[in-house]
Amino acid sequence: MARRVWVRPHVRNGRRVRGYWRGGRGFSRVSLAITAVVTFSLTAGGIDTAVSAGGGVSVKRPPGQQRSARNCSQSRPCTEAEITIGDLRSIEVRLARKGLQVNGRLQNDGTHCADHSYGTVLEFFREHPCAALYRAQFQGQDKKGDVVLIAVSWVRMADQETAAVYKKMVDAYGTGNVTELSREGGKYRTVRYTARNYASGRRGNIVVNAQAEPVVRGWGGIALATIANEAAR
Repeated sequence: MARRVWVRPHVRNGRRVRGYWRGGRGFSRVSLAITAVVTFSLTAGGIDTAVSAGGGVSVKRPPGQQRSARNCSQSRPCTEAEITIGDLRSIEVRLARKGLQVNGRLQNDGTHCADHSYGTVLEFFREHPCAALYRAQFQGQDKKGDVVLIAVSWVRMADQETAAVYKKMVDAYGTGNVTELSREGGKYRTVRYTARNYASGRRGNIVVNAQAEPVVRGWGGIALATIANEAAR
């Protein structure tokens, strides 16, 4: 269907012509281009999970870190995408629905995956630097007051192929992982994660994994595997 296009005022044969509308295909092409941009933006938004914690929780960023990480590959342009405080909140809400009282914090570690990992995963990042790393730490309590720790990491690789290789490796038992935030400081730094309650996922070139570990023996709350799966969604 023909669209009307606005023609701006101009000079023709020495006479000034007022602006007017005319039929044509130009507007249709512009509409198509705008639709394509909007569709791509929505698709990019669906790839990257965004999370947050309620209240005054803020994201910790290394000095000089730009506000947005990039989702790039050789076959597609970069798009603005970032793990946010909103993503943290989403995880808290999902776990609250399972009966846990949860609070968490989110940290942006820039591209320093090798500085915050251990085992074979550390060696992998030395050979294949990541494009971005975000880590979250949650402390959950059941109705009896027993505490469970939930560690989540989001790793963005340069492309989907490298991300798939990383996911396959980190999913294998005994290969190490991104260092859990609770192990770098705080009262739970002596708690070691066994990786028995682990879940992961991949969205393009972003790999997320989550682990759940009780602080004391005899955890009687919801299944730890359920906690890890909800955190990695």
